[in-house]
Amino acid sequence: MGFLAPFQVANGAEFGPILTNGIQRSLNDHSTGSDAAIKLAKWWLERCRALHRTCRNFQDIPRLPDRVIDVGPPDGSQEPKLFETDGVERGDYLTLSHCWGKTRSFVTKTRTVNERIRGIPISTMPKTFSDAVLITRMFGVRFLWIDALCILQDSSWDWEVQAAEMAAIFRNSLFTISAANAADNDGGCFVTRDGRNVSNRAWILQEQILSPRTLVLDENHIHWRCCTSVASERHPGMKVIQNYDFILPSQASFRTVWHDVVENYTSRSLTKRTDKLAAIHGLATALGTAARFTYIAGLWKEHIQLDLVWRRRRSSIQRDDSVRSPTQEAGEHMLEIPAPSWSWASLDSPV
Repeated sequence: MGFLAPFQVANGAEFGPILTNGIQRSLNDHSTGSDAAIKLAKWWLERCRALHRTCRNFQDIPRLPDRVIDVGPPDGSQEPKLFETDGVERGDYLTLSHCWGKTRSFVTKTRTVNERIRGIPISTMPKTFSDAVLITRMFGVRFLWIDALCILQDSSWDWEVQAAEMAAIFRNSLFTISAANAADNDGGCFVTRDGRNVSNRAWILQEQILSPRTLVLDENHIHWRCCTSVASERHPGMKVIQNYDFILPSQASFRTVWHDVVENYTSRSLTKRTDKLAAIHGLATALGTAARFTYIAGLWKEHIQLDLVWRRRRSSIQRDDSVRSPTQEAGEHMLEIPAPSWSWASLDSPV
């Protein structure tokens, strides 16, 4: 079984008691934002926190990222606002995994950070962001991390600092909200829009892997994934996952794990070619720290000779024509990024 095919389940294994009638009613509820669907998601979280030792955060109460969105109380009596932590502030928070799309207007920049701290009216937010705020409130959580709002998008220094923290940000979150069916930030968590599914984005891979828990909201159903089990509205019992050991891979299995990661990652779409190494840096940091290996531009010093034996492979996956360069149109695949030619990261091609 491949490393990135972890959602095979043990035969008939389930955690927890028989579902209550209130939760069972959500099986016939087609709205992923309904009270019944949220009630089911809360049940999954409660069972996970109570029974899944592997899924528990490394810190009982994690340190908050440098910036988070304070969504206010569950009743919505206060508007959301950007909150800059002091580096030692702790608390539960959620993270949002989403597709940016082609428009990137609703972001935090150096000149707007003070305005965001004063308040971010929910009525001004893109639908995906405002839905994420509502989900955070529904779960009684105070803080939410959204990359577009919590990283200064015009500051290369801040971007580099936050990118280095990406592994910790997702691994320490209570769970990740995956807006799986939204093609852009206006698609919403609960609204179906035509477009590219978020799971095909390269940036999303490390978010999926690093998050100890993920609540996926797709076109038809909500799904739950954690380090120990999977569930859905169609199959609400929490099924045990086999071979879901990527969190701390052994040195013996490390090479196989990483090669599976690279194959999956290079098959995904990437809007900005310059993000080729950055979009996987957080995952590489987490894996390298666990194995005590040295990371070198997509390869590992400890088995560099084997890592160098990569090759381009053909793929039927549709690439994003909006970001094709003249060299790509001419049939070339070299990327305009500071990646050495001996690294797979120098190509805009599956390997």
